[in-house]
Amino acid sequence: MKRVAIVCVARSQRLRCLHRSAENRANVNAQDENGKAALMLACENKHEAAAAGLLEATKRAGALDRQDRYKLSALLWASARGLA
Repeated sequence: MKRVAIVCVARSQRLRCLHRSAENRANVNAQDENGKAALMLACENKHEAAAAGLLEATKRAGALDRQDRYKLSALLWASARGLA
């Protein structure tokens, strides 16, 4: 599967690039090979600042309740990692 830039940025916690991507209306619904969107990856990897930056963009996209292939949402990832 082709890597999507915002997904890669969310994994790496490059905050400046992540904020710029979100401001430029990057596709926050883009998913990795496991169905995880950028907000899920930020939460899974305990990148609190990245997750906070992605929250509003994900909300605007109507994707806060999206689930990955394991049926876990960003909220469940955040809770499991102590961010919620």
